[in-house]
Amino acid sequence: MKQQQFEKIIFEGQPLSKKQRAELNKYMDKNPEAAKFALSWRKLSEKLERSSMRAPKKGFGTRWLAIEQADRRKREQIQAVWALTVSALGLSGVIYLTYGASSTLLPSMVDGILSVAQRALEFMSFLQILTRALLTLIDKMPIAWWGSIVVSLLLLPALWMTVYKEFAVAKGVTK
Repeated sequence: MKQQQFEKIIFEGQPLSKKQRAELNKYMDKNPEAAKFALSWRKLSEKLERSSMRAPKKGFGTRWLAIEQADRRKREQIQAVWALTVSALGLSGVIYLTYGASSTLLPSMVDGILSVAQRALEFMSFLQILTRALLTLIDKMPIAWWGSIVVSLLLLPALWMTVYKEFAVAKGVTK
């Protein structure tokens, strides 16, 4: 018997024929580590069968997935900030090395980098707030409201064109 066969027999826990049982016992006699493993696996299986595990509450998978997605978005945002920071520092280093260390270039370069970083952080905060708001709306709004919003948005261009033709073109404001 090979190790893989032994593990398959142990993990599956299926009833064995007399021949298979004899082969398994012979293998465990030759390999004391295998015998210890089989014993500990049997004890663990028995404990799991006796334990009173509760099933998770309804919607557990959905909640877990939402948390995982939020964590992934946060990690991606942090990675984006780091990538921008490293890129900006690398670019500033290249510029600094290219043009030399003039006394007027360095402060303006640092101010520019800080300004760009500040705008990037503000934009990411805005996106995070917008995402939370949209996710909350999606969860809270009835489907009929979503339908009316979509129809309203689709009708807006027609309304704008009608108003434009009625007031701007008819009054001679535009030609």
